[in-house]
Amino acid sequence: MQQSITTPALPLLLLSLTILVALAPPAYAHPFIEYTVPSTAQNAQAGTDEVVVFFSEAVDIEFSDVTVMDDKGNRIDNRDLRYHQGDTSLAVSTPPMEDGVYTVSTKVLSKVDGHLVPGVFLFGVGDAVIDREMLDQEMPTEILLLPEAGADLPGLIGQTVIVGAAVGALAVWGAHARMHAGPRGGGGAESEFAAADRAHYGRFVQVTGAGLLLVLASNILVIMLQMSRLESGLAEAVQTQFGMIWLARMAITVALFGVWFAANRTRRQQKQSRRWPQAAMLAAALALMMTSSMSGHGAATETAEALALDYIHNIVAGVWIGGIIYIAFGILPALSGCPEPLRERISLASIPRFSAIFIISVGIVIVTGPVLLWTLESDVGMITESVFGRLIILKVVIASAMVAMGGLVQYRIQRGAESDIRASRRPAVHGRLKRTLRVDAALGVSLLVVVALLTNGTLPAGEIRSVEAQEVSPGFTATEFADSVRFDVEITPFGTGDNVIVVSASDAGGGGGSGSIDDLGAIKAKVSNPGRGVPPIEIEMAEVPLPGSGDQEAGSGSGTYRGDLTLAFAGAWLLEIEAQRTQSASESIRLDIDARPRLASLDFSITEYALPNGTSPLHAAFDPVTGSMWFTDASAPRLWEADTETGDMTPHAFDGESSSFITYNERDGQMWFTDSRGGHIGYVDPRNPGYGITTIRTPDFESRAPTPDPATQDRAMPFFIEAGHDGDVWLTVINKGLIARYDQQSGRFAEIAVPGRDAFPFSLAAGPDGMVWYTATGSGTVGYIDPSSNALTEVLDGMVAPEALLFEDRRAGGGLWISEHTGLAIARYDTVLETVQRHAVPDPDALPFGMAFDRYGNIWFAEHTTDKIGVIDPRNGEIVEVDIPTQTSFVQFLEADGDGDIWFAEQRGEKIGVLSITERPSIGGGGGDVQGPPAYDVRYADFVSPLMALGVLSVSLFYVRAVRDRRRLDGMIMSMPPDRRPS
Repeated sequence: MQQSITTPALPLLLLSLTILVALAPPAYAHPFIEYTVPSTAQNAQAGTDEVVVFFSEAVDIEFSDVTVMDDKGNRIDNRDLRYHQGDTSLAVSTPPMEDGVYTVSTKVLSKVDGHLVPGVFLFGVGDAVIDREMLDQEMPTEILLLPEAGADLPGLIGQTVIVGAAVGALAVWGAHARMHAGPRGGGGAESEFAAADRAHYGRFVQVTGAGLLLVLASNILVIMLQMSRLESGLAEAVQTQFGMIWLARMAITVALFGVWFAANRTRRQQKQSRRWPQAAMLAAALALMMTSSMSGHGAATETAEALALDYIHNIVAGVWIGGIIYIAFGILPALSGCPEPLRERISLASIPRFSAIFIISVGIVIVTGPVLLWTLESDVGMITESVFGRLIILKVVIASAMVAMGGLVQYRIQRGAESDIRASRRPAVHGRLKRTLRVDAALGVSLLVVVALLTNGTLPAGEIRSVEAQEVSPGFTATEFADSVRFDVEITPFGTGDNVIVVSASDAGGGGGSGSIDDLGAIKAKVSNPGRGVPPIEIEMAEVPLPGSGDQEAGSGSGTYRGDLTLAFAGAWLLEIEAQRTQSASESIRLDIDARPRLASLDFSITEYALPNGTSPLHAAFDPVTGSMWFTDASAPRLWEADTETGDMTPHAFDGESSSFITYNERDGQMWFTDSRGGHIGYVDPRNPGYGITTIRTPDFESRAPTPDPATQDRAMPFFIEAGHDGDVWLTVINKGLIARYDQQSGRFAEIAVPGRDAFPFSLAAGPDGMVWYTATGSGTVGYIDPSSNALTEVLDGMVAPEALLFEDRRAGGGLWISEHTGLAIARYDTVLETVQRHAVPDPDALPFGMAFDRYGNIWFAEHTTDKIGVIDPRNGEIVEVDIPTQTSFVQFLEADGDGDIWFAEQRGEKIGVLSITERPSIGGGGGDVQGPPAYDVRYADFVSPLMALGVLSVSLFYVRAVRDRRRLDGMIMSMPPDRRPS
């Protein structure tokens, strides 16, 4: 009924979608865990004695708890919960923790909406390994608080009904009263309308009374649920910030009951002037809605703009849905006892009058809602992948049905009545309108149910980041010393875009940096990028007050300062931090930080290139000179050369049986490969315009395993191949238990036995130290060979099927990454510290295999049995998976090209694929005139901006049309012959 326009259905649908986007609450619904120290991603060092949990919004420590338990279920924390950095983070100390897996359960009370939210996460200490299945079982995420939604729903319906009734009585019925106040209708008509007016006022009292009872019931349910959650009495529950808002809501509810009783007395006394109770009830109901906003989504952002938007949302819901409910159950039933002409006239005239009111409200929201949401969330994918997004879809479906009902009122009822008037027939509106609006009202109530779930649920950022919090640890921490000042620096989450920097300054003399600095005036920080010509940019730093001090000004003595740090693009940045002292000379430090985008800031796309039927591509190697990617083919004696710019594939045949593995020899630019079935190795020189393929027969090596196996008597099978830094070619001979070295100068093979029966030497990697590293997947060992003596040394054992190897850049530490195939992990071996850090893969069916680094230093790994490619951020252990479009692709190995994109062979998919990586531009400022990378993705603003423009234009046209409809209908009714006129 709310649309009385005569435009096509498409603008109506677009308008409804814009409204729903505008009404979506743009904040976190309850406090979720943003990140933890320690985190699940990286094991903490043995001896760690503190657990810190960071939340998305302020929490009340009096009703919060953090519990740390060991792997036997014993609570080990010291029960000394305290604020860590303001009221958005909690910390608890523990005895020094030994190797093992620890469980942390949290229960925090939001200072904003009063939600008591549980949480749990795991972390490992020392060499402990977290079972991914255990992780899934121990980390449920409470996305929707269903009891709270059920308690809020009656109040949401009640306040909506009260506002809708007051607006409907004052604006819609008031307009009818003004029409009948003059001499036009004659005495009989005046008497008839007076009776209808009294009936309407009775209905107003009944409907608002029902709404008040719903509000009162909701208030009681809410506080009872809060007392149960907090396990406290009423006095303790109302002392919280949420409890104070509840008290205000109760006071307004009592005031509303006072107005209602006064309105009821007015009805019984049959006074003619009844507008003041309706106006008073509207004012009180609007105040009641403010209490909902003060504990809702808008308040969680701690910005006046968000709070105002949430309040507008409640008002619009009251005017739109409440107005429909009131017309269906208030105005139209009040007309049931009226003479037919008067009943039909008022019913018909109500349609455009209410539409005009509704359209004005929508126009306000279309402008304010998307603008605020624009600044808070621009990740469309995050919305569509969440429970919140599915609720929004449901909301769109319900609202679209309401729009359809409005079209039914317009085209079937209003237009039919106009046709009747033109034909000098009495219109039949009342009965049809009442039935239609009751269905519309039911849809409106169901829409409020969805709103209650949204209000008490986590928005996309909260839902997704609650999961990421268990996998992402703070990205950068450092401790630096000046002459007499110790600086502890933490940047989270540390990446391109917006970050938070926390700097603590303490006395470095004597006390291990634990003493405060008495004359510390402030901490100043600046960031610059000399390589890109970015001058120093000052970071606004504010002191974090001591817990419980309530002092928000500088000088509270905490020595800890916090600021927002924006790194506009990836690269090396210079951070300068200065401790300004009032009685001594200021001291400063300089830090070089390497900013890289977080995985959440990257977009991934896959392009596939089909090969001929029967092709079985397996392994890849990149030629940096020609820029070509070379692939082996396990189905035929040929190699495939891929143009990385165009994707064009060129086959190169040779005399043999198949090609297995391939490597680039940087000494001579040749591509070397193995023909395992044919017992050959070979090479091709891509720089030679007339190049061909040369093959070399491998000897039938004798088995070098301690206990010969009959299978080793077969012809040697050269398997993996790697070019050493000296130009020699190394290969594993998997069925002989050895590694062979081919000297190009002499044309001879040397043999190095790998210890252990069924060792199955698998892959090779030339290390930055000149050593040639290997994996033995059968024996679970990793070692290296010294090319100067061919001496073999084992450094790791007990691994589960180690297979692929990959060295990281020296600037990243020069660590060796190892894929544990059936061990379902990617491990990093620190060749200096001789420590191993394992990252369990998310999917138990993944079977991780080949690896490659992208241009941001993230390590990608193939999951060849799940049609996925995974990526790990080495800084924090965050893992993301990307789906391969082709099913049963069977990707085993990866290779990076010169741009850092990831190429892969789909062995069973008969395709070659490339995964392209693009970074989203930084949202925050702070970069001066520096331009970030170009935008490659469609963001929220890209489609909301045109919808806003279309919405504003449509609303303007709709409003004008509604006014014209009202005037036309009034004129048509008054121009009817007296015997046909409705009044």
